[in-house]
Amino acid sequence: MMRAAATVCACCLAALAQTAAARAAPITLVSPNIPGPAPPPLAGGQQLSAEAGELRVPGTLANTEVVRAGLAQDGSPVSVVVFHRMRITGLGDFHFVVPAPATKAVPAFGSRSLPGLRQAGIVWQGFSPGTRQLGALITLQTAQAVGGLPLRVSVTRQDGFTRVRLENRTARKFVITFGSGPPRSLKAVLARVRRELGRESAAGHPLPMVLEQVEGTPTVQKLVAVSAPLHVTGTISVAGERAARVNTTLGGGRPEFRVVSLRGTGRLTLALTATFDRDRRKLLPSAAELSSAPDPLLALQTALARTAVALQFQQYLASPQPGGASTTTYRYVTARVAAARPLHSGGRDDGPSPLLLALIAIGGLLALGGLTVLWAHL
Repeated sequence: MMRAAATVCACCLAALAQTAAARAAPITLVSPNIPGPAPPPLAGGQQLSAEAGELRVPGTLANTEVVRAGLAQDGSPVSVVVFHRMRITGLGDFHFVVPAPATKAVPAFGSRSLPGLRQAGIVWQGFSPGTRQLGALITLQTAQAVGGLPLRVSVTRQDGFTRVRLENRTARKFVITFGSGPPRSLKAVLARVRRELGRESAAGHPLPMVLEQVEGTPTVQKLVAVSAPLHVTGTISVAGERAARVNTTLGGGRPEFRVVSLRGTGRLTLALTATFDRDRRKLLPSAAELSSAPDPLLALQTALARTAVALQFQQYLASPQPGGASTTTYRYVTARVAAARPLHSGGRDDGPSPLLLALIAIGGLLALGGLTVLWAHL
């Protein structure tokens, strides 16, 4: 009897072991170099058949962008302009299109080539004798450009106060595998990624990375929204009141928004700069933090996704060399408002002014005199 019971127990344990082994499988982790859904970078218009689609860049290209969003008094964007600079290092012809919903493009100071405005975006072509500086001031269609901005500003005025809400809008959705993985394997992946990002930081541009996997027990895949930490600095002020200084980090595990309250409800003046960590190792947890996380597998993948988002926002306009050096700074300023035309107190049209009537009369007399002279010579 006891021998039979032992046999049954052994069979049950073997069956459980086989079931567990069947559930174990490689779990592919989020890649730090694969971005979430665009934008950024922004898309351009449809390329016409007459437009050359060839991409030719000799050597390497470094990409630098300063995005300037002009805001209305309620915080909504009314203009988006990009100061775009590129440096080609290499000998030969170049030809490429920077996709952008652009309405205007003028050469920036120091540019050694002229930008061409096309439906598909900004066209650059020419010859590099070894190094070539390119630069343009690009005006974008506001409605299509705002989707790629990382910060949303909204303003409310009530009870003698102006409240400015700053919100991180970088969240992108990633497919993340839930389950569990051996702590040692997760720490090994963390160490490798940290090492690779250190090489990237030293090189000054992204480097190819192996798609990491761990042997674990997957349960389900879900779409998870992940944001990157956004550093916001600058000043906000209301007319007649003291300015408030801003120095905060939004999102990336911290609160996604912050409200700045100012006394007064006058005209708002805002000058903010939003940036991301260039050294993406700062976005990774330490080995101790990973070990103490309630769900280490999820914590590691979330951190990897944050590094991908931070890299994604370094190209507001797509670089012709996506793997090259690229950096983007975002600036938010209150837009200038044209002076309003004075209105009559009665709100009705009182007709032409006396000065305008006098000018019309003088013009009529001069015209009549000219006709008299013409008639005399017929």
